This record gives sequence, structure tokens and C-alpha cells, in this order.
Amino acid sequence: MSRKAFTVTVVTATIAWSVGLAALLAPLTAKAAPAAGTLVKSPTLSAAVYYVGGDGKRYVFPNEKTYKTWYADFSQVVTITPAELTALGIGGNVTYKPGAKMVKITTDPKVYAVGKGGALRWVTSEAVAVALYGSAWNTKIDDVPDAFFTNYKTGTDITSSGDFSPAGESSQATSINDDKGLVGQAGTGSLAASLTSDQPMGGSLPKGATAVNVLKVSVKNNGSTSMTVDSLTVHRSGNGVTADIANAYVYAGNDRLTTGRTFNSTTHDASFSGLNLALAAGEMKSVWVGVDFAAGALAANQHAFSLTDLKAGTTTASGIPLAGPTWTISNASAGSVTVNKSGTITNPKAGQLGAKVAEFQLQAGASEDIDFAKIALYHGGSVSRDKYSNFVLKQAGSTLATVSTLNGKDLAVFVLATPMLIEKGNTKTFEVFADLAGSARSAETVKFYVDQTTDVLAMGKTYNAGVSVTTNGGSGYDGTTCTSAAGKCSYSTVDAGQLTVTFNGPAAKDIGSNSKDVELFNFTMAAGSNLEVRKMQLVVDGNGDLDDGATTSPRLTDIKVVDVASGATVMGPKDSVNGTGYAAGNNASTLDFTEVFSLAPGQARTFKVTADVANDATLTGGQNLTTVKVTLKKFSALSSAIRNLDSSQDLAAADYVPDADTAGNTHNLKSPTLTYSLASSPVSQTYIQGTQNANIFGLSLKAGDATDVKVSTLTLTAYVDSDTSGTFTKGSDTTATASDQVLTAKLWNGTTQISTTKSPTSGTGGVMTFDNMNLVIAKGQTVTLTLSANFAASIASVAASSDRIKIDLANRTEVTDGGGAAGTCDNAADVCTTSDISATDPDGNSVTPLTTGLLNQTTVDAGTRMTIAAAGTVAVVLAPDDTESEAGLVIGGSSNAVLGKFKVSATNEELKMTKALLRVATAPTGVTSLSIYDGSTLVGGPSAVDGLGQAFFTGMTGFVIPKDGNKTFTVKGNLNSVGSSGAAIGSNVVVTLKNTTDTEFRGTSAGSSTIITSISSDKVGNAKHLVKSKPTVSLVALPTSVLSAGDAVVQRFTVSADAAGDVALKALTFTLSKTTLITVAVTATSSIRRVGDGTNLAGTAALDGSCNAAATACTVYTDFGTGATGEEVVAAGTSKTYDLRLTLGAIPSGSASVSVNLGSDAAAEYGAVTAATGPAKAKLTTDPGVLVWSDNSSSAHTAAYAGSSTDWATGKYVKSTPTDGQTLSK
Repeated sequence: MSRKAFTVTVVTATIAWSVGLAALLAPLTAKAAPAAGTLVKSPTLSAAVYYVGGDGKRYVFPNEKTYKTWYADFSQVVTITPAELTALGIGGNVTYKPGAKMVKITTDPKVYAVGKGGALRWVTSEAVAVALYGSAWNTKIDDVPDAFFTNYKTGTDITSSGDFSPAGESSQATSINDDKGLVGQAGTGSLAASLTSDQPMGGSLPKGATAVNVLKVSVKNNGSTSMTVDSLTVHRSGNGVTADIANAYVYAGNDRLTTGRTFNSTTHDASFSGLNLALAAGEMKSVWVGVDFAAGALAANQHAFSLTDLKAGTTTASGIPLAGPTWTISNASAGSVTVNKSGTITNPKAGQLGAKVAEFQLQAGASEDIDFAKIALYHGGSVSRDKYSNFVLKQAGSTLATVSTLNGKDLAVFVLATPMLIEKGNTKTFEVFADLAGSARSAETVKFYVDQTTDVLAMGKTYNAGVSVTTNGGSGYDGTTCTSAAGKCSYSTVDAGQLTVTFNGPAAKDIGSNSKDVELFNFTMAAGSNLEVRKMQLVVDGNGDLDDGATTSPRLTDIKVVDVASGATVMGPKDSVNGTGYAAGNNASTLDFTEVFSLAPGQARTFKVTADVANDATLTGGQNLTTVKVTLKKFSALSSAIRNLDSSQDLAAADYVPDADTAGNTHNLKSPTLTYSLASSPVSQTYIQGTQNANIFGLSLKAGDATDVKVSTLTLTAYVDSDTSGTFTKGSDTTATASDQVLTAKLWNGTTQISTTKSPTSGTGGVMTFDNMNLVIAKGQTVTLTLSANFAASIASVAASSDRIKIDLANRTEVTDGGGAAGTCDNAADVCTTSDISATDPDGNSVTPLTTGLLNQTTVDAGTRMTIAAAGTVAVVLAPDDTESEAGLVIGGSSNAVLGKFKVSATNEELKMTKALLRVATAPTGVTSLSIYDGSTLVGGPSAVDGLGQAFFTGMTGFVIPKDGNKTFTVKGNLNSVGSSGAAIGSNVVVTLKNTTDTEFRGTSAGSSTIITSISSDKVGNAKHLVKSKPTVSLVALPTSVLSAGDAVVQRFTVSADAAGDVALKALTFTLSKTTLITVAVTATSSIRRVGDGTNLAGTAALDGSCNAAATACTVYTDFGTGATGEEVVAAGTSKTYDLRLTLGAIPSGSASVSVNLGSDAAAEYGAVTAATGPAKAKLTTDPGVLVWSDNSSSAHTAAYAGSSTDWATGKYVKSTPTDGQTLSK
């Protein structure tokens, strides 16, 4: 389609519009001057709605269509006084929301997309329109009257889908202020307030919604000295009542500045003091008002909130009042969440890192799933807030949120980066950990709980609003009776002495031999006094000898105590020895350290114990050492271990917390390991000769948990089977060699090539050695290597029959026999090593690779093997029917009407369709051109249809079918009009893909020579019949389904006419089934009545001869008008609903029923209507016509049957013709 031809029909625009009071749902009356972003109207001056811009002016919506691109309804409109409206000067007209719809000007045929700032950007082709707005693009166009054209400006043309993004444009203009670049006007005093740009939008809320952000303002200190905002006042307006609101709060970010306030029922004000919001000179901060709505709030009540006062000392902010949006209470109720205490908290120690300080549960209510998003825990204990740091919120061991310290209100505010789903009725338990300073005093209390319900935010998944929060039910968590562990809180006390020791870890882990400076033990020492540490005793224990017992070589060396913060060694190093010297069987080594260091009062220092581990050879012998554990012995057992420098006294046992040994975790000592196995990808498949970068083998390598492993060399061997013997041969067989098949090969780790490109050695070798790999596999991790090959473009042996190739590790040795022949890797349970992998640990010691199983089974016809074929193949079938491609009616004059869909399958290689020959019936009168689409992307054409109905497509590149996959292409046509100067009604424009050399597929691979010019047979699409317009018939619920005698509606149905033109109805035939003894009668008219009319339509009705009292089934015939000249017309784009009314006789006792349905015609027929034989009313050829209708494409329908118009049709392809029927019963 050319650019000039891309036009749509002009639609008359509605210039004037207004909004009635009923649509506004009891609009609000604003008390303060309306804020930027408010929708306003006057109750007397006019009914028009305006938008208040950030520049203080009102902006006009030219019509309702423009309004509806920005707002779904009128629930947010606020009523202001005429004087207030007049005070707002008119700033201009609002333009369409960017990206929402396309537009056209009444006198300009071009179609435009709307960009930011009202920029009109010409959509230059239909293909681009489809790509941007989908196949129904032509339903997303509005006409803009010429008078409003000047509201817009001309932008750059859109020539491809990459030039414009509807969603992207819309996201850049979330408000009219954004679209027009209107800047809010803040006050200019020393303290100024203004609405923020991210003001909440308002809308509908369920009852009981909590933590709703109803108003957000920026506060700026324009002065030269700092100031502190002390107080503010918020006013409530609207038809709601103050009882609708449970509490209101003021927030700065996630920090709550106040406790809950209520609104005065007389003034409707809520006053907040003690904000303590500090502002440096020139600084600006934002605050927002959060509201909890009452569970008993009344539906349809509306609330709006405005800032009417804000002070810093005696200074009042300028720029106020500031009004927020309107909120309407719906009839729904928000879900709920209950917070309960959980568990008992172990007393934390002074100086403890990661001490558990709180535990609680959240239970979602029964009505809504919830997303837990935020919680603020209040600390009400005697430990001062500066003694806490590094708070962590966890659930089931996973960290959800962190916060560094308590805020100025003693709150730990946790905000989850990703809210946690809690399904309705379910409960989840959460824990909070924190570091406690060494200066915390013994017996100080640690208390955490939820102080205000607004401190918990959980969003309901159904209504997308904060759910109601309960903290005082059941075990509760509101801090009441928080004087012991029995209270509704997390309660504990600090354990502290002159020296407090806390064990920090690490958790049990695997440690590799030859490890250096590995951490075995971590602890904190917190001082309550001025202390000097003079002695420390560590016991290193294991399940084997700590030396080899023979050569007196220690197995753990360089054992030292290191300050974690500074990295400095404070004690040691020492080496391990057996408990009674170098003698086997004593598995504990006691190490006494005498270096001196000090601890200041209140100081907490964290230390770690590290050691070097011997190599494998040293760890074995005597009793092999496979585990190790460190214990810090209690200081009170040592003479003069720690001294109080202020009193010059050694600490006594009572001065230590705890006065006990501190045991670490047991760690496993392991040798470095590397396991190898056949990867799950690639799988066996077929490639064609010449394929490049074909993945033919995968190998997984896993390093053990002890240490990293470095792989330096990997040797792979190719096995071939080109003689179809079923046995693979190393390097070559009787007709081919691996070096003939594979030109080059590359080894990949993901997208990174490892080593250099290789080729198989010639003859019986087939070997590829990848060296200098330097592949480091982190401990506990798996790396999968993939081998890709470039196959030769011409392989002699492939011409006769397909070759096969597989890759394996040829040199494997059995370590443990799992069955089969001993010494041979021939059983799935065998443990085998290989010399084809060279690997080392971080110290350069060799690591033995191991596997269990057969790997790729070398010569056996099993495992992953690839077939090399001469060429790919293609298969084409008609795609499964969908609503577009199924047989049916298409509107004449349509552009890009779907005429057929064909599914193409490619085997063995990726193919592209390069040529196509399509033939369409009844061309060129029916179809002028054809196009080929891949989804919404044009890949061929448009191509003109010649006199033989043929459309040729050449040079195609865009339709690519994946290897061993399929893809469907769509044929679309530009259709001729239906009528005296165009195609005849019912012209079948069925499309056929021809099986000729003009339909061609080619391989896409650089090495492929595949050209396919046969699809085995012509592929014929579904029937597509041209009409000028078409009806759609659908059932409507009966007024009653109760069977009773008398005049009854037995079928109700709607007939809709396509927007392309009027539809005429001539005759309808219904099938009736009934219980015997019920008589049925028709009226002297058509027995068809428009719903709402008092009489039946003119016409006749008749029953067939079998419709008597004894019958169980019969037929009802109806037609419209008098004789041949009558019809019932449904106007274009409209619908009418009809009743079939029959007179039913006496209803027999017991169960009885009458069922009726309007069936479908067996054949599609078009032409003139003739009189039917017997009781039938009208027909074309078949007697009777179940549904006789016309698209009005011929002459007027005034002649008698014999000479009637030829534009009548049966209902064969009428969409949604009801077949299920409707039933009256008792």
C-alpha cells in the first residue's frame, strides 16, 4: 500500500461535550484553591471539566474522547465555586494522551500517532500501524475536528516500528503536567510548600484500606539558616464523614514522624506537632500524609485532603493551601494481616554480632493474598539506640531487608526491595538480627514490637490497597505488658560482664588440603572495663592425628589470632601437635598464646583464628586427619589471663560472660576433586553438510567443595559411522574420516571460546587437543563446555547415505569396578578417571578427574551422536483454523483482510522462503493484491494479482523457519468492493500456495547449498466469500425459562450488522422439539417481534405438517413483509434483538419442555430469492433457507420473487449462528 493510499473514512467529531451531575458521584466541594493536577468544574457556569496545570491555569478538554485517553471516568472531578473557576485563567486545550490512540484530521487523510507535547507523527504505512497498534489498528483511530488541529504540532514521520513506541511515549507523560511541561509554582517565602510531581492519583479504595498516601508535598527552606518544621495541619473535605477515617500520619520517606491523629468532626482538621523535620539552608524535603480508612467506612463516600498550615517555629510556609486528589470508598472491604509474637529471644551478649533481637509472625486474612512490603519495629528497651547497628530482617534464613541504625523515633524501618507474597490464610515467621555494641550494659532491656498499625504495610493482591493491620489480637505484638518475655513483644536482656565473649562462626564447611589462612573460628570480645589480655588458650581438635606421627610434621600450621577489622595478627602463629607430643592417637592440640593486647571500656573487637592446611600426602598416615574444630578455653582456667588495668586486679570467674569454653564448629578437610560427566545439551540431532557452528558435544566439569580447580588441557576424540554399520569407529571407518566431516571445531564456556580452534587429526586419529585453557572452576561450581563444529560443505559419503559422528574421551581408566569386565570402563556403575583432562588445585598439585558411568560410550551406538545429512526438507500444510483463517465471510473493500494461513516445517536445517506463487480465485474482480506476513511483520509484497489470479513474490528474506521447527505465514489481501461495479456477492477468494518452481525455500547457513522448489502439492486455503456487509447472530437470555401455556417467547436472539453496511433479513427457519401433547401455533404475522415492541413484525409464519400434538419435533418457518417485497433491515454498525413468539397449548402434567434453535444452512448459496415449496417461506436453491439475508450490494429489494435482487445469501458462513438452542421447561 502506498503512503498516499493509507487513509481512513472521516468520522464527524463531537466538538462540544459536558458531564452531568449524576456522572460525578456526589462531587467534592473544594475548600482551598485547587492544586495542580486537580480536575475541576463549576456547578453553575458550565458542565465542562478542566485540568488545573502546574502553572496555575486551567486547561480545556475539547471533547470526551480526549478526556477518556487520560481518565477512565469522572470520579476525580472536584466542584469549585464560579469565582474560583473564573480566577483560573485558561491556559489552552488538552491534547490526546501520547501513545493512547492514533488520530486523523477531518480534512486530512493521513493517520497520525500522538507523541509527547501533542506532536502529530504521520504513520506512513499500514504495516507500521499494525506493528505499533496490532491487527485492529483501524479501530484505534479518532477524528480530530479541524478547529482543534492547531492544538497539535507536527512531528517527524514514523517509517518503521522502531521510530515510535506507544507504551514508551505514554510512560513519559503520566500526567497532563508532564505532557505540556507545566512546572508547579512553589511558594517564595523563607519556608515554602508545593505539591510534588509524583502526587498520588486518587481513585477508589476498599473499606479498611491502610497506609494510603493521600497527599504529598515538598517543603523547602529558602532562608540562609537552618530551620525545623514543627507542625502542620491537614483538612479533610468531601461528602464523607470523619468516622470513615481511623488514623492519619505524617511520613518523611519511610520514616513515620508522628503517631496516629484523627480528624475533628466539626472542623475536619487533623493537627500534627512534634515533626522535628530539620531543613538546612536551601534544603528541600518531601513529606506525605498516610491515612488508615475505617473498616466501617461508608461506600460511595468521598474524601480529599489538603495542607492548610505548616510551620517552623513562628514561620508559616507560603504556597498553601495545597489540595490532593479525591478518594472514593467502594463497597468492597480490604483484606487483613495479623501481627503476632513468635518464639522466645535468647539474651544477646554485649558486643555480639548478628544477635537475634526480635521474632514475629504475619498471618494473612481469609479474603486476600497480600504482598508484605514494609515493617517498622519500635525499640522500647533501655539499651540506647546508638548501641545497635546493622539490622537484618530474615524469613526462613533469607535476608529480606536491612537497615543500618534505629531512626530518631527509635524505629528500625525495613522496606523490602521485593514484597513477599503471603497467601490468604497462611502464616510466615520473621526474625530480626542486629549487632550490639560492647558498651551495652548488663541487664539492659531489649524490646521490639509494632507501635502503630500503620508501621506495617501489606498490599492486598485483589484491591491493590494496604490491608487492615491487627497487632493486639491473640499473642499480639503491640508492646503491651512488655515487661518480660511473656509480654506482647520480643523481650530479652543484655548479658555482659567485665569481658563478654561471643562466638560468631563460621558455619561448618569443607576445607581443601593445601588451603592457606583458612578461617576456623570467629569470636568477639567486648570489654566493660579497661582490660589487658595476657593469655589465651585454643584447643585444636580433629578425628585424626594433628601431625603425621612419623616425621613430626604438623598438619595445621601458621595458626594465629587475627583482628578482623585491621587484619593484624594479635597472637601467634603456632603449629599443631598431638596432645602428648608427636605420638599417634592423641587428637587434640592445646595452644597457649601469651602475646598481649588491650580492650578499652565499651570496646568490642572481633577476631578470627586462621590456619594453613597441609597437603594430601601429609594429611594421610597414622590416623588420617579429616576434620578439625577449634575451642576457645575459658579464661578463668588460666592464671592471670586478663587484668583490669584500672584496679590492677586479675578478673575473677564471675567477671566473665560466659565463664565457659566457647566451642567452634567442626569442619571437614577434603582433597580437591573434579568430576566430569556428559552434559544434557546438545542432544542427538541431524545437521546438513556445510552447517557452521553446530553444537555436537557437551561436557560438564564440577569442582568439589574444598577448593577451586584449574583445567589446562582437554583432549576429545571423534568417532564416525558412515557405512551404516551401527558401530562407531575412532577417527574413520570404511568410507569417511572425522577430518573429512569436521573442518574446524571450537570449545566454548557459554559464549567465551576456550583455547584455540582445532581440527581432528587425520586417518584413524580424530583427536582434538585443547590446551592452554586456563579454565578456573570455583569450588562447588559446575562449568559446562560445548564443542561446536563447522561441517564440510561437500562430504562424499553423505551423498550415498547420511554420516554420523560422536565425540568422547578416549583414554579412561577404571578406578572402582561397578560390574562388567574388571579394569575396563564398561558399566554404568564403574568409577573411572581419564588422562584426557589435565587439572590442578590452586597450589599446582594435580587433581584426578573422576566420573561414574559410561560417558558417551565411544564405539557403541548410544549416547549423544550427530547425523550429517545432504540437505534439509520442507513441509507445508494449511495452518489450524482460527477466527481469522477459518472459512467465512470477508468484507469487500477491506485492506489487508486475512485470506489464509499456512504452516511451514523445516527439518534438519533452518530454511527461509525466498519465493512464493499464490493464486486466488475470482481474481482480479475479487482481490487486487496479496501480501505475506510473519505475524504482524510484512515479509512479502504487496504483490498485484494478475488476470489469472496469480501473485508472484520474489527476493523474500524475512520468513525464516527454525531448524526442526515450524512457523506460520499469513496471506492478506486488498479486496475489491462488492456491487454492480465490483465483485459479486459470495465471490470465493480462496488462496492457494502453488507447487511450482516459483515457490522456493533455501537454507540460511553460510555453508548450506539447499534449494527446495517442491512442496509436493498445491496447498489450498479455506473458503473466503466476499460480501459488502455481514450479520452476526447471537443468543440472548430468555425473559423466562418456565414453561406455561399461552403466548411464549421461545427464542431470543440478536442480529448485528457489520459497520460496512446495512444487512437485510428475509426468512428464518427454526427447529422445535417438544414434549408430546403440547400444541404449537403461529400468529398471522411473522411471529417475530423486536424486543420492546408491542406487536410482531409484518410477515408470515407457518409450521410444517408434523407439528401436531403427538409430534416431538417440527419446523417453524418465518419471513418478513408481504410476499417477495418484505424484509427486516439492521443498519450498519447497529444491532437489533428479536423474539420468536409461539402460542403453546395446555401443558401436560409431569415434566415437559419446549426447545428451539436457529440452525445453520448446509451450503453457501447466493443469488435471487424464490418462493419455497410447502410451508417454507423463501429460498435460493436449497429448500428451505434456514437464514436468508442480504448485504444490499445489488438493486433495491422491491421486485417479486422471480425478478428479485441477486444479493441474497444463505447463513452458511454467518458468524456465531446459535446452534445450542434455548429451552422452556417445568
